Amino acid sequence: ENAQHWPPMRPLVSTGTNQPYPVAALPDELRLAVIEAQSFTQAPVALVACSALASLSLVCQGLVDVQRAPGLRGPVGLFTLVIAESGERKSSSDGLFRPAIDQYERDQVTHSKPALLAHEKAMAAWEARIAGVKDRIRKLAKDGDPVDAAEDELAALFRERPVPPRVARLLYCDVTSEALAHSLATEWPSGGILSAEAGTVFGGHAMSVESVMRSMALLNSLWDGARIVVDRRNSESFVVDGARLTIGLQVQPAALLAFLDKHGTLARGIGFLARYLFACPASTQGTRAFRAPPMSWPGLERLAVHMRQLLDVPVTLDGGRLVPIVLHFSAVAQEVWIKTHDIVESELTATGELASIRDVASKSADNVARLACIFHVLRHGPAGEIGPEDVVSAGKLVAWHLQEAKRFLQGADPSNAHSNAEKLERFLVAKCGSSGNLSVPFRYVQQFAPHSLREATVLNQAIAELARNGRARLRGDAGQRRIEINPALMSEGQ
Repeated sequence: ENAQHWPPMRPLVSTGTNQPYPVAALPDELRLAVIEAQSFTQAPVALVACSALASLSLVCQGLVDVQRAPGLRGPVGLFTLVIAESGERKSSSDGLFRPAIDQYERDQVTHSKPALLAHEKAMAAWEARIAGVKDRIRKLAKDGDPVDAAEDELAALFRERPVPPRVARLLYCDVTSEALAHSLATEWPSGGILSAEAGTVFGGHAMSVESVMRSMALLNSLWDGARIVVDRRNSESFVVDGARLTIGLQVQPAALLAFLDKHGTLARGIGFLARYLFACPASTQGTRAFRAPPMSWPGLERLAVHMRQLLDVPVTLDGGRLVPIVLHFSAVAQEVWIKTHDIVESELTATGELASIRDVASKSADNVARLACIFHVLRHGPAGEIGPEDVVSAGKLVAWHLQEAKRFLQGADPSNAHSNAEKLERFLVAKCGSSGNLSVPFRYVQQFAPHSLREATVLNQAIAELARNGRARLRGDAGQRRIEINPALMSEGQ
């Protein structure tokens, strides 16, 4: 049946009411840039705001840490996760907030060329000296002469290996978690994964059964700013110490649900998903009439200038380890933060509003502190005390993200109709893809669908859920029933 005979297709993962993004809570300079970017891209405002926050997090994380309370100091890097179908214009949104970072990276490469050339020459000379001593040792050994002095000289030379200059590299896209950790340890200790395709984190080899625990634990540790020792069997081991990481991702609902099917219990058990600020915005596709780019971008340009000024503030390195400035709350801001913490904590009881997302909620006060610190740095630079207005603003944003996490994760729960509908949809799409048809016999589904779907009530509820969202429907009489899928699902998966 033609696509026009289907109702509008809606995402499955939408439980509860989608609340408007609290754009008014953003600091003025950031809010104006977000509104300007959203007006042009017409992407969901939450998606645009997450792009802005991820870029700003990347700019600030090497400069400052935040002390939430005595003895509670930590990074300000954010992990944001926008759950949306392909085509929501995250790449476009990211691109509007990245010019300052892109130009900074290019400038760092240009400025480092003399130092890199000098290092190349030093390495060539060092390798020649190493080769000469090795030749002498072989000759001495062949002649039966003592080699102790030459071996001591070789050991001393190895200790004198020229150290390459550190060239700031901030942006990563298609990188495994271990390769990212190696770069943070050996190249530059501050980085960010800003990507419209979340396969880097939620798919691929890094999230295979053999690697998933190690990969998630490593990313958790980078969010925490912890020291990480990576032992390698076939190559040189390394230590990540004092590194900072930002993650800003968009993932399609089906991809994230497939990840949760495989690894959801582990991911939530070790707090991997808990660190993310979730956003599941309603799609704007179908409403975006063409708009020509504006003649000027005053809000974005002002923000880019400010971001570049922050990037040009020298970070402090101690042997490759970042030593950020520690910012504290003012006395009033500390009281506001503690109140925010305690309000969330009170909702973690068995009957509390946040009981189903205790893992995510337990990190919310930390995320409030991180956001408040970033807002302060945007307003005042990397100095002074964080004021209560920034804690209040950060609290409003994190409260919104908490509700988004609750909406999505409740929808992804195995006992939830949305989750069962998603499993059924994946089964139907796979079968239709292999058969070339756009429908599957109902009896075939009862026999061969995942076991959790074969019970009649569960299966009928899942079909009804797909039908409500314009994704599939049941047709035909008893004994001849078939489940048809929306043709758009096949093109969506391509």
